[in-house]
Amino acid sequence: MHNHLGSRFRDFRQRVGLTQAQISRYLGVDQSYVSKFENGEREFSVDLLIKAAELFGCTLEDLANPNNENLPLPMAMRATEVQDEDLQVI
Repeated sequence: MHNHLGSRFRDFRQRVGLTQAQISRYLGVDQSYVSKFENGEREFSVDLLIKAAELFGCTLEDLANPNNENLPLPMAMRATEVQDEDLQVI
């Protein structure tokens, strides 16, 4: 299941316009961990998935259910770059 979940996570991350580096800093993990998760080589804890879902503006069920068509909305930022502090506020 984590292979599909990693792929869906990548889709959500890209849809909201965040990089692996930004997500890794937000979640407090190494960027390679995010990459391996998205490629199905590692698993995230439920706590990390919940934290990511909150950032994506969706539920854990939205993230985990491949049949759920709810997708996060892209983040509208006026700045040219999203800073780590911005992610904490979002």
